[in-house]
Amino acid sequence: MYGLDGNVELGHFVGKRLQQISVGSFDLILTFEGDVSVSIVGSVEYEEAGHTKRWSVDSPRDAGQLLALLGTHVSAARNLGGGTLALSFQGGAILRILETSDNYESYNFTSDNGLLLIV
Repeated sequence: MYGLDGNVELGHFVGKRLQQISVGSFDLILTFEGDVSVSIVGSVEYEEAGHTKRWSVDSPRDAGQLLALLGTHVSAARNLGGGTLALSFQGGAILRILETSDNYESYNFTSDNGLLLIV
């Protein structure tokens, strides 16, 4: 909806351990240590071992594959342009959180310093 500004600091994700994955009917929430979280209402791509799957979070059964990420740390966070946030995890998995709507929020995240960003 608003895009992910290239000046937004994403370093607060790096080194944080994924502590919780909350799956709802229409959203997916990832909670990391240090009060860092991402709430997703759009679509994601999950890449692991060379295989990529894309799905909309309103199809919650697909979120099960993310359970492998619980307890792992984010090794990199990047703005890929077009509103896409990519979180790379130790072990090589990558989660891309996509901006999928021009009219509605696709995701938001909060950082440990209280920043709330809506995309």
